[in-house]
Parts: sequence; C-alpha cells; structure tokens
Amino acid sequence: VCPCGLNLDDTTEMVQSLEEEDWWWKLKAVKFGHVALVDGNQMFNRPGPRLVDCLEWITWYLHSNSTERNLGSNPLEHEEKFPWKQYEASSKQEVKSRIEARKTSMVS
Repeated sequence: VCPCGLNLDDTTEMVQSLEEEDWWWKLKAVKFGHVALVDGNQMFNRPGPRLVDCLEWITWYLHSNSTERNLGSNPLEHEEKFPWKQYEASSKQEVKSRIEARKTSMVS
C-alpha cells in the first residue's frame, strides 16, 4: 500500500480506516499477511531514479519469505533504509472501538 501524497505514518493511519471496510479483510494479501506499507510520497509516486530502488525493493519483497521481511532487513544496502513496514492487522476489537468512537464524535 503506497498511496500518493502520504508518508509512512499517514499510510498507516489510512490503512486503519480500510480495516473498517468488510472488503479489506477478504483480500488474499491481508488474509495471508502479505501487505506492506510504503512511503508512496517519497518512493513510488514520483518519477526519477528512486523508481529503480522501488523496483529492487518490490522484487525483494515478492521473492523474500515472511521471516526475512519481519526481521526488517534492508534489500537496498547501497541506499538509506527503504521507507516501508510490514502491515500488522488490528484486532477486531480495536476496529470496533475505532468505529464506535467515530460514531460518537459524529453525534456530538
């Protein structure tokens, strides 16, 4: 997940809102823990030399195993650390709490 204009923190927050949608949980990538959050603003969404780094990173991500990813290894040793993190799903209770909090704030 690398939305245009969002840094890694904002992407994380945006994905939390996606968790409130039923279709999110039906995605195979979500079910099997194959979702990465990336600073799209800094990397994928701007033309230039960083797109080569993005290609190298996505190739590493697709060909690595979950243990390598969870260790936070850096596939681009020649560059600064690539701005990404593995998606960690919220619990169903956390999602329900966020929905209730939003409903309450809309009523107030």
